[in-house]
Amino acid sequence: MEAEISVNVADPTGTYTGRGSIPLTRRQGLQVGISVNPAVSAFWFSTFPQAQYTRVFFGPGAGAPDWTRPALTSLPPTVARVGVSWKDQVPAAQIVAFVDAIPDGRHLDLTWRHEPEPNWPLAEYRAGWAELADALDGHPNRDRVRLVNIHTLWASRHKTVQVDWRRWMLPEYADVEGWDCYRDTSFDSYEPPESLFGLPYLSSLEFGTRWCAPEFGGTLCRWDMSGTARSRWFLECANFARLHDCETLGLWCSTTDAGLDYRPIDPPTADAWRRIMGLYNTT
Repeated sequence: MEAEISVNVADPTGTYTGRGSIPLTRRQGLQVGISVNPAVSAFWFSTFPQAQYTRVFFGPGAGAPDWTRPALTSLPPTVARVGVSWKDQVPAAQIVAFVDAIPDGRHLDLTWRHEPEPNWPLAEYRAGWAELADALDGHPNRDRVRLVNIHTLWASRHKTVQVDWRRWMLPEYADVEGWDCYRDTSFDSYEPPESLFGLPYLSSLEFGTRWCAPEFGGTLCRWDMSGTARSRWFLECANFARLHDCETLGLWCSTTDAGLDYRPIDPPTADAWRRIMGLYNTT
């Protein structure tokens, strides 16, 4: 039997008040949004009108990011922060020009080659980040830009022979260490947030860095027919993230080529995220 969800938004302590009661505390710092396929972004932004954050990816062959691209021009004005990443080798001058043109009211996260490990040469990766950081040093819009180094959490946890996550940390170049975090489908359960977010949080303590989860998602467990348990899990994860100084949380609203469905199409999950955004994005 699925437990009834009770959310206590008045308790400022961040302590659990009993089974089925999840206190969401209103504190400064966390922006919540969605990461979506641009082709269906209108649907998801209408579903979550309080979203203040999104990710836009310029894949191989797409060149440098450009504010005239439909994936950026179609964003609603309520999206205050846009995370932009790209794969191609582009001149630093083009990124500087992109930062020159940040629209009023927007803040920007920049990521060169998100999720690089273990397939991208580490030395070349670090050199690219050094070039990006140097190019933007002293830029007049630098206070509206975060450089976000995005790790693959799954590889960092499960491919430890190939991936030493500490070597992919960039405290000397990046402002924030980002981690794309997904439920491990090897287990038909919802992993406790303390476990799922443990590496991102503890790495921030070890390196003295800030952290965020630009992509965060979880497929439904087979036994969770209504999505009620998943909605509770998302509420718990959001609460943990905020209490442990996560700066950005982006709900992944898409499917994968492998057949995994991360879309919040069940009412309990969608309602949970509207509640999360309504709480954290009002501060």
